[in-house]
Amino acid sequence: SMLPPPMEPMLRGTHLLQTIRVCYHVYLKTGSMPNKTTAKAALQQLVTSVFVRLERAIERTTMEEKMMGATLEKDRATDGTTTKGKDAKGNSPGPPVFPSNDHRDAYLVLRSLCKLSMQTKNHPNPPAASSGSDNANNSAALTAESKGPSDAQATVLPHPAANGDTDPALESRILALELLLHTLRHSSGPCILQAGPQFHYAIRQYLCVSLLKNTTSPDTTIVELSLRLFVPLIRHFRSLLKTEIEAFVTNVFFVILDSKNSTIQHKMLVVTLFDEICSDSTTLAEIFLNYDCDLSAVDLFQRIVNALGKVARMGLADATGSGTSSLQFVAGAGALRAEKTRQDHRDLRLAAMKALRQILASLHSSIVTPVTSGREDISVDEASLKLKKLIVNGEKAEDEEDSK
Repeated sequence: SMLPPPMEPMLRGTHLLQTIRVCYHVYLKTGSMPNKTTAKAALQQLVTSVFVRLERAIERTTMEEKMMGATLEKDRATDGTTTKGKDAKGNSPGPPVFPSNDHRDAYLVLRSLCKLSMQTKNHPNPPAASSGSDNANNSAALTAESKGPSDAQATVLPHPAANGDTDPALESRILALELLLHTLRHSSGPCILQAGPQFHYAIRQYLCVSLLKNTTSPDTTIVELSLRLFVPLIRHFRSLLKTEIEAFVTNVFFVILDSKNSTIQHKMLVVTLFDEICSDSTTLAEIFLNYDCDLSAVDLFQRIVNALGKVARMGLADATGSGTSSLQFVAGAGALRAEKTRQDHRDLRLAAMKALRQILASLHSSIVTPVTSGREDISVDEASLKLKKLIVNGEKAEDEEDSK
């Protein structure tokens, strides 16, 4: 059912961004938890309303294009001409940068949140918009920064704010990532893909670069939010970000799993990410078709399975070998730390095994196909058995004809 046309919003463009900035400032500076909660809720409502308006604008634009196309077809059928209004002399103005003000507001909010998610102590202000001269450099940012990162990139260092003090820049990045996750998880994921090339540019140049920087952060909360953001990214934008997804998985996630300097917590987050991605049979099948079946791409599905299998076997030699007997010589806090490390490794191996089981379950659901004849579903195994029987029966029939 069509939604009624909304009232004209009071906040547009710069005023909208200033309102978001005020709520952001209240959230970061206030010492009152109710005020902080209210500011965060206001930010979520603001961002959600912007992208709801974007969805409605896309619906209106689609309907207007259909109506305009029908009108032009009628004019052509009547006049027998192909001119479009004022295009006969070529003096009509070109299409606007954004189809509507709602598109422009959503783009500005998305870009601002991505820049805030990359904010650091050394850069307290959001970076300026990229000029046309450096667009080529920005388009290669993801691949350039993720080309074979060293273990230092995946190394988890002590938290910079481990002394208990709250880091405003860190808190700002966490809030921006939470708002981005809230945006992509609710209503605006698919609509951004249909909103036009400006949004495709923002996803590539701002969101992907932000995730690349934040997935290698020393802070576990930022890494967790970044990995959770990757799930709607690969589900809604995998047709747009084929190269970027390959770079993320091979040069960031696999490096975190393979690096000895990565903590168990970060490895657990990556394994959980693969588990959630592989829970969708459609996404898993498209990963196999778009990468493993493409001669120019890496075997992404195979490498994910191999990486999870390697994690599932991690530390088994220590758990069954001399490590157990040496535990009796450790006493006090050392014994507790050793036992906690052993338990963490067991949990990580269990999570990897659960992810492998999820892959098998998704493959099984993809293999079982409905039959259009009205009978119950038939699996590939059953179909192969029937095919073998037909082949055997055919060979027997040929032998009988030859004997005659």
